Amino acid sequence: MKSIHRKLMKIPKVRINTEKSRTIATFSSECGSALKKRIILKEKNEHMRWLLVFEKTAPKTIDIAVTLAAKGACVDIGFAWHGTKNMASDIMLTVSHEAPKTESRVAFGAALEGMSKVYFRGLARVAKKAVGSRAHLSAKALMLSPRAIAFLKPDLEVATSEAIAGHGSSVGRPSDKELFYLSSRGMTEIRAKKMLCDAFLKDITKSQIAIPSSHGIV
Repeated sequence: MKSIHRKLMKIPKVRINTEKSRTIATFSSECGSALKKRIILKEKNEHMRWLLVFEKTAPKTIDIAVTLAAKGACVDIGFAWHGTKNMASDIMLTVSHEAPKTESRVAFGAALEGMSKVYFRGLARVAKKAVGSRAHLSAKALMLSPRAIAFLKPDLEVATSEAIAGHGSSVGRPSDKELFYLSSRGMTEIRAKKMLCDAFLKDITKSQIAIPSSHGIV
């Protein structure tokens, strides 16, 4: 089995078949207290790109499962979670590779302020019959408050030796060097942290789809 286990990793984009591709965007305003989705890609070479953006409010529980059931099916998921005040979410995201030469790319990013909390458990599962598949799962958190809590747990389950799978996670705070650099140019600490937060979340969203200007993360 070719496997990659690194703290931080550059995740390649999946291949896109424009004839069978679709793009989905989900925002805070469209969800209630719980979000549960079950998606199956059944067509050969079908591709789905999905961007989820949560800020100011978010479902308390998020349970998403995507199954790649046809040869060559691809999914590209970007998840940007901006926690403020007492915002909290418990998130479970599973991608199952059930057919040959399927691909998945999942990039989760959370920026946390106030007393916000996020629990993220991600799983990329590659079945024995899913030979030639590629699965990449990344989870990152930027801590902007000492009272915020982030728990990230990306996992892999690979049942074939003929697949490439990688995952990585990181949790960190803005460095003193970054804050000093911005403050030396006249920015307050609050504005400096906002700029770092925006830049952090853009890394998650820029490889997905354009977000309408009515949303804060652009």
